[in-house]
Amino acid sequence: MRALFSQFSGLIGILTFVNQMLASAPVEKALLTGAGSGLAVYVVLLLGDVVIQRILEHAAAAPAPQTATTPKKETPASSDADKKDAKAA
Repeated sequence: MRALFSQFSGLIGILTFVNQMLASAPVEKALLTGAGSGLAVYVVLLLGDVVIQRILEHAAAAPAPQTATTPKKETPASSDADKKDAKAA
């Protein structure tokens, strides 16, 4: 994924440089603008990737929520034992 980020940010940097040169900007300004925009795109993509990975790791580590809690049905054996315990007390 990081290779794709570098290729995409390099493309943006080159296109920005060419655009500045076609607009008759000085070479120094065009070079700095192209390099700056390429670097900015790379940093944004990299930070976005890190944030998404952290969110996915956090979601995988969290326990699965229970969908619905239903009351436990009493079986005849357990209700008889409860009644005996209640009478004994």
